[in-house]
Amino acid sequence: MIICGSIAAACAIFGFVRCRRFRCRDIAFIKSMFRCVGVDGFDDFEVMILVHEATFTTGQKGKRKTNTFARITAGMQVVKTDENSKGIFQQPLTILVEQGTSLILVELCDHRSKVLATLKLDPVIDILQATKLPSEQLYSMKQKSKDALTPKIKLSMVLDQADDMEAGLLADSNLDSETGWLVRQQLQKAKGEASEKGENMTDFEVMMKSCCGPLDVFEGLGKTDTVYAAVVGPPLQRKYVFAIWASEREYELKAKPVREVEILRIRSIQADPDRGNVFLLSYFDKERVSQRLNFRRIDRARDVWVNTLQILVKMLHAKKKRNKQGHGDSD
Repeated sequence: MIICGSIAAACAIFGFVRCRRFRCRDIAFIKSMFRCVGVDGFDDFEVMILVHEATFTTGQKGKRKTNTFARITAGMQVVKTDENSKGIFQQPLTILVEQGTSLILVELCDHRSKVLATLKLDPVIDILQATKLPSEQLYSMKQKSKDALTPKIKLSMVLDQADDMEAGLLADSNLDSETGWLVRQQLQKAKGEASEKGENMTDFEVMMKSCCGPLDVFEGLGKTDTVYAAVVGPPLQRKYVFAIWASEREYELKAKPVREVEILRIRSIQADPDRGNVFLLSYFDKERVSQRLNFRRIDRARDVWVNTLQILVKMLHAKKKRNKQGHGDSD
C-alpha cells in the first residue's frame, strides 16, 4: 500500500506539472482556430534585437556600478546578453515570439539576476505594425531598484533583410545571419550619416566610413588606452592607412595620427578566441617586421570591426589589381 501510494502521488505531481506547462495553443487545431477567428493577431515570428547599451546612475553616492546583463522574455522564450561592467553589450539576440504572446519584456539585471529596470514592448504595435523598426533607439525603462536611477536602454530591431547596396557589399562575405545583420547596420549608419551631410559616397567610401570609431588598444603590461581609429587615403594622403588618434577630437582636427598601419600591409584581422570583445590586427611595418595590435570594441560588436576591416582589405586589393591592369582609378 505504501509503494502504491507513493506511485500515485508521483503520478499526481507529474500530471500537475504537465498541466501547468500545457498551453491550449500547443494543439495545432486550437492554435489555427484562434488565428482564424481573430483571437490572436499574428503568427509565430522571429525578431532580432541588438542590445547596444544600458545606462543608469547608482542610488548611493560613490557606489561603483556592478556587472549587468539584459534579458528578453517573450512568453516562454528567454534570451540574454553576456554580463558587462560598463553596460555596453553590443550583442544581437534572436527570439521567437509565439502566437498569442501579449508582450516582450526587456529587463536589466545585475550579476545576481536582480531586476534593476524593465521595458515592455507590444509585439504588434512596436514591431509588426511599425512603419520602420527602430535603429539605435534609446528607451526609458521603468525603475525596479534603488540601485538603478533613470535607467535607459538602446536597442535596434529587425525583421526584414538589408537593401541591395548592403547585400551587394556583403555578397561574398559568407557571414551568418546575425553577423551579417550587424555589419549591414553599420553600413547603413555610415551611409545615413553621409546623406545627412549631403555626401554621395561610393560603396568603397561607405566601407571606409564604417571602419571608423572608438577602440581600446592594449599596451604593455595589460594597460589599455581609449583611442579613435579611422581609415584614410587619397586625396588626403597617397596610401590608404588604418590610422589611430588619441581622441576623436584630434581626428576631427586632422591632427597627425599616433600610429598608422598601411592597409595593403595588413596580414590578418582575427577575432580573439579567448576574449569575446577583442580582435587582433597583424601587419608588416615599413621595415617588413611583423607587428600586432590588440583592440577591444566599444561602440559596436567585435565581429563588426573584424568583418568590415576584412572586407575593406579585400576591396582595396581588388582595386589595386584593377589599377595594375589599367581598368581602375589611380590611387
